[in-house]
Amino acid sequence: MPGCLWKPQMMEDNLPRISGGHHLKTSFAETGLELREYYSAACGHCQAMAPAWKEAAASYSGPVAFRQVECNDKDWKPVEENIDLCKDIEAFPSIKLFKDGEEVTSYEGDRTAEGFMNFAKANEKLAEQSMPVVMAVLPRSERILRRCAEFL
Repeated sequence: MPGCLWKPQMMEDNLPRISGGHHLKTSFAETGLELREYYSAACGHCQAMAPAWKEAAASYSGPVAFRQVECNDKDWKPVEENIDLCKDIEAFPSIKLFKDGEEVTSYEGDRTAEGFMNFAKANEKLAEQSMPVVMAVLPRSERILRRCAEFL
């Protein structure tokens, strides 16, 4: 079966989570930047980090999408739908940056909202590397307007 099976759950904070249960047939973004947190619902370190991750995801407004992937449930059992996504994860939480669906690097910094946002900001240049040079040097608002103008 092609693609990954996952269920994007929108919780009260409106942040996407990929967890078990009923699922949709789809995959992660194949283009762009994603900062993914791989976690277990039973992990105390993951639970302790959750408020900082949520704050960073809600506060950050750049090109990096924040995502959570549940690898193990509250009983430490693997989440079947995410086995392929979690196959190389050795510890929880693990945070990795992806560009166009390919892993770029692992996050090893402070587990704070400021740390996550600074890491995302420091890697924003990766999004611009695939843009035409003219688009990369324009302020973000002008890039958006120019892209919209292409369709008019």
